[in-house]
Amino acid sequence: MRVAFLTEAPDPDNEYLPRFRRTSIPGLVSAYNAQIGNFGWVSARGRCLHALYYELRRRRIDISAISPEPRVLALDHPVFYVPVLRALRPLPPKPQGKPAGIRAWARYVLRLVRSAFHSPQGG
Repeated sequence: MRVAFLTEAPDPDNEYLPRFRRTSIPGLVSAYNAQIGNFGWVSARGRCLHALYYELRRRRIDISAISPEPRVLALDHPVFYVPVLRALRPLPPKPQGKPAGIRAWARYVLRLVRSAFHSPQGG
């Protein structure tokens, strides 16, 4: 598991804080997903992840899928946002092999994401 350990509160001079405050939730999810598979580490990436974690928490989004413990971000798998639950959930792993399997996976993910926008009660 690739993780980032974060301090108590981000530095007030963190340049990513105001940017993420203005960013939509899908934009925050995209910012997180862009970090998956990135194995490099520089201080700017640390500040970005810290501001991202802080903003998701500030908006009271359930981030248990990417934060197994307080102030820890797991960078293992992409996620999508479920508005009904106000939560992030992992995308299913992409299958290896034939294009038909990948197309079926893409259709499944699309149905999964679309269903996330509807409550279980049908409202």
